[in-house]
Amino acid sequence: MRLPVLALPAALILAAAALAAPAAAQETSPGASAAAPPFAETFGKTLVIVYSVTGSTLDLAGKIQALTGGDLVRIETEETYPVGEELIPYAKRQRDELRKPVLKGAPPDVSSYDTVFLGSPVWFHELPPAVTELLAVLDFQRKPLAPFLTAGGSAGDSAEQLRTLAKTALIREPLVVFRYMSRPGEEIDKEVEDWLKSLRDGPAIEPPSDAPADANAGAPESPPQAPAPASGAPKAPAAEATAPAAPEAPAPAQ
Repeated sequence: MRLPVLALPAALILAAAALAAPAAAQETSPGASAAAPPFAETFGKTLVIVYSVTGSTLDLAGKIQALTGGDLVRIETEETYPVGEELIPYAKRQRDELRKPVLKGAPPDVSSYDTVFLGSPVWFHELPPAVTELLAVLDFQRKPLAPFLTAGGSAGDSAEQLRTLAKTALIREPLVVFRYMSRPGEEIDKEVEDWLKSLRDGPAIEPPSDAPADANAGAPESPPQAPAPASGAPKAPAAEATAPAAPEAPAPAQ
């Protein structure tokens, strides 16, 4: 006995094929690799270390991480810093009293990385105490170190201070971004990319052979900001009112 042949409508056949198509696409899509970060091969395995209170430097670190494909480690302290308008006087009191924060956890291990990026704000023309404390104990094992800084108005001696304290690193040309949160993002993106390109062929800078062994060398020691001194007196740093060297760049709510 011959079984009857059922003739399916053409529309039903097409609908079934359409439902099967996405499934086939899903099976092949995981095999397609996403585009690698543009500077992943340039710097090898990369570690991005960052200290940030207001979020400006952390945001900049995220841009560098995205372009290099690196791992990101955030440095934190046991004490909690205030944010907003209270941060500047709090940080100034800490500097004047020479109080040093206690870092959370052990220093990052850089042994498995080819390149290290280190991000920090500039506080009163210097590196913050948390960063100087980190540099006193972190062994960079002669790895290339590329610093990036955020500053309100002047970076002061922070780059040279970092070079002096990072005695075990091969320091590259630093990136200093001024007034980070008040500038267009596209402008900063270009600045970061141009800096990374410049590092590809630029030479590493050897740490000074006479770098002080004292872990406290380079810690903030400058006097509080003050009006211009009388004639013959030591020249005070530039007033913060005209060039906000406040902790990180101006920090609106984020």
